This record gives sequence, C-alpha cells and structure tokens, in this order.
Amino acid sequence: MPKNTMKTLYKLALFFLIFTSTGLASSSHISLIAQPIYNGDQSDRASWGDIDYKILDVLFLDAHYHGHPAYSAISKSHRILTNSRSLEDSMEINLLAMMGITVHADITNKDVWLKIDTAKKPKHCSVSIEDAVYLALECIRITAHREHGKPNVRITAPKDQKAKWLLVEKRFQAHDLSKPFTKSAKQVVAPDS
Repeated sequence: MPKNTMKTLYKLALFFLIFTSTGLASSSHISLIAQPIYNGDQSDRASWGDIDYKILDVLFLDAHYHGHPAYSAISKSHRILTNSRSLEDSMEINLLAMMGITVHADITNKDVWLKIDTAKKPKHCSVSIEDAVYLALECIRITAHREHGKPNVRITAPKDQKAKWLLVEKRFQAHDLSKPFTKSAKQVVAPDS
C-alpha cells in the first residue's frame, strides 16, 4: 500500500476509535429535579387554592450524565402540556424560566451559579423576583439533598443588591440541606412539594 494511504487509514482508525470511545463513555440518566411551577393564571385554582406556585418534582433526561445532579435543569423551560390546536406555543410554567433566572453548574457541580442580574418580573406574575430566588435556592437544596451533595452556591446579582444576596449565599452555605431553606432563617415550613 502507498505510504499516504496508510497514513489516511491510520487517521481514520484513530478518529473512529476516539469517536466511539467518547460516545460510549457518556451515558444518559433520568433523575428527579425540583422546579417552581407557576399557577398564576391557570384555571386549576380549585386544586391549588390561591397558591401561585408549587415546587414540583420533574423528570429530567440528562443525556450527558456525569454522576452529579443536573442543577442547570432547575431553570430550564417547562411548557404546559395541552391538546389545544389553537395554542402553537404552550405557556411557560417554570417560574425561573419566565423571569430569566438561570442556574448553571460546572461539570463537577461543586460550584452552582444562580444568575439573577438580568431577571425581570412578567406583568401577569404575582410572585416577586426575590421570592423566586428563594424558590430557586430551595430547588437547589432539594436536588442537592436528594443526591447527597453540597454545592457552593454563588449568586450573581445587580451591583446595588450584591451585599444583600451575599448574606443569603452565606446563609445557604451554612444551611443543613435536610431542612427547607426559606426566606426567614426562623421559618421551618416548606412549600408543599
């Protein structure tokens, strides 16, 4: 065989080996994550009463599972299911996605960032951004406790609110994850989940 053909075959074999090994090294995993689901203008008030949100368990298929909880899925879009033909796009019901609050984690999930610096409250939403941040922290706590983890949560907030959220961040770091994390350090009642 010509020398160039052998080099090409070696390169193809190496590419195939790398491609298949990386494809086989990753695996998918279905896990439960917590999301704050908004009920502000839904017709299901009979079952929820006057509650505007509930923290609910949501199934998440992590296609690139690496042995750690998928914290970033807490703020992922969650559309309401419908069989209505008139609704092309169903309504967003994840309170965090509605407000532009995001949760990100590095691959080790030792550091989890809660980004609230660009959050905006929709006109139709009765939940404040501050309350939504506490709901996000509670969802992180639930997910971490379920997976026996303790992430370092970092909150990125607007400059004029950094000091306030730094105190909340420190309180979360010292918090026992087996107990609900609430707005008031003395409050022990968790949202119905």
